[in-house]
Amino acid sequence: MKPKIIFLGLIGLLLFAAGIDSPPAFADIAAPAIAGQTDSAADNSDCPGRMSASGNTNVISVLEAAMRGQRMNMEVIANNLANLETIGFKASQLRFQDLTRDGEGQTIFFNGSEPVMIKRLFTQGKLMRTGNNLDLGIRGAGFFMVQMPDGTLAYTRDGNFGADAQGRVITCNGYPVQGGFQPAPAGTTSISIARDGHVVYTTSSGLTTFQVQLARFINPGNLNSITANLFQETTASGQAEMNHPGVNGFGVIEQGYVELSNVSLSQEKANLNRVCRSYKMTLQALQSFGRNLSQADHSNDDGLRVTPSAEKAIQSSEPRR
Repeated sequence: MKPKIIFLGLIGLLLFAAGIDSPPAFADIAAPAIAGQTDSAADNSDCPGRMSASGNTNVISVLEAAMRGQRMNMEVIANNLANLETIGFKASQLRFQDLTRDGEGQTIFFNGSEPVMIKRLFTQGKLMRTGNNLDLGIRGAGFFMVQMPDGTLAYTRDGNFGADAQGRVITCNGYPVQGGFQPAPAGTTSISIARDGHVVYTTSSGLTTFQVQLARFINPGNLNSITANLFQETTASGQAEMNHPGVNGFGVIEQGYVELSNVSLSQEKANLNRVCRSYKMTLQALQSFGRNLSQADHSNDDGLRVTPSAEKAIQSSEPRR
């Protein structure tokens, strides 16, 4: 019994290294393993170094889940690094949850953790001065609202705007900016945009003034990412709330600035090193477990059987020669 508990405890630490927000307590790992003993496992109580077929399959499934999570974590980190210089980009983080399942007699087996969602981190990015009148950075909470070609709305922190032939304020991809932005009249000589969203277009014939709004969400981390810096609302994110900059917790607009990516190069490099080490440790554990299984009969008096899926997982983890 003890080797199984220790092995599951080690797996829990490996999964924590793969990206779990907080490590599972040893009791949380060991107790379900004890409670989840099946009759066949109980029959092996006189052989403390042996596990039942269900125990073997459980251990392998835990290791497989760990490796899947680690591979996904590498992909998330790689995407963050690829967008290090993308204006308005927000870094992502892979979130995990514990896995359990019902066994015979409603007993619970500890099956490790699995990735459940990729969450965007909407922390503030650094504002870089450009001096362009239509470059707008948001300091604080909020998004610019844009209209997509299909008529739907999307939201962005990328304020690298310009104007089209009709004077409309557009994104760098040509999408019209909504939220109260009006086209600049022909002959506009200057554009002034205050932190509270008040806009003044100056022409030879006078001034055009209006005030724009920003959007925000209760759960921005649950927005659906449609490009590197464009998002759409979901049920989980909640509906967009519109208001003027600087009102009721909304951020303010900084004219002549753009918000850079919030990806931290040093943090992502540290994350990648951690995940690579964890992946290597998990692979070694799977290979070691596979070698131990290969020394046992595929079927014996204790009911030990290596399932085809388990055999395949072990074989696929062995390095190619």
